[in-house]
Amino acid sequence: MLKTSNFLKSTLLKRSNVILRHSYGQCIRNMSTQQAKSSKGTLSKIAGFQEPIVYNVKVLNEIAKEVYTKENLGPPSKAQISEAWENLKSIRWKDVGELNPSDYVKYGIRSIEVAGFFALGEIIGRFSIIGYNV
Repeated sequence: MLKTSNFLKSTLLKRSNVILRHSYGQCIRNMSTQQAKSSKGTLSKIAGFQEPIVYNVKVLNEIAKEVYTKENLGPPSKAQISEAWENLKSIRWKDVGELNPSDYVKYGIRSIEVAGFFALGEIIGRFSIIGYNV
């Protein structure tokens, strides 16, 4: 389970409120009645949405910087990479005949869990339980 610090939660809450207030106000300002009536109004409305998007990207960049420094994130060192590689090379695969019934049950349950999480991700990604909304 991914643990998040209280600092991260409070920072995200503050930043999301700022983003929502700014984006909503900017959208209202961009939608005047003159622009809606004119044929050029649609293009100017689309161009007007560029500013909030740029602002939101900058805010997300700053949040990422704060999280990176506060959580002490960084790329792995050469020692960590070599240790992970050695762990991968040391895995010994068993033949199917060497497995006992409890191993079959354990691997079967893990396979069902993986398939379930995959299906859940697909449902969330499609916004639909069956098929894609076309």
